[in-house]
Amino acid sequence: MKIISDVSWSFLENIKGQVCLADNNYVGNIDYSNINENTNVNVFRKTAPIELPIAPYYEIDYCKITPLILIIGGETHGLSDEGYEFARSRKGIRLNIPLENGIESLNSATAVGILCFEAKKQMLSLIRSGDEIDKIEQVY
Repeated sequence: MKIISDVSWSFLENIKGQVCLADNNYVGNIDYSNINENTNVNVFRKTAPIELPIAPYYEIDYCKITPLILIIGGETHGLSDEGYEFARSRKGIRLNIPLENGIESLNSATAVGILCFEAKKQMLSLIRSGDEIDKIEQVY
């Protein structure tokens, strides 16, 4: 699994792949009746829906989405506007890591670890089953 960090948006524009966002701005039960075209998205982002589909991280088939462009938001400020816009422009999705016991967010490194572990687990499972071994070897 190749990890590239601290890259420019222009660099990412040249990479073909599925864009996934991992951030801590998912809130499930909100009254959306006051949201309109004048709502300041930057101020409201913590509670407003993001215009991207969201899925639990473990429901994604990481073996089929290569290359994967995974954008991680920081635990304090979340993802940048550029990150959301890039994902929107590429029809990306948001990954959710469910949290319990009042925990609001994960450290970015912890989130990356969880996502990479799940991807590796799926790849090893596919190799053990004997399916698409050549494709998986290219990913490593």
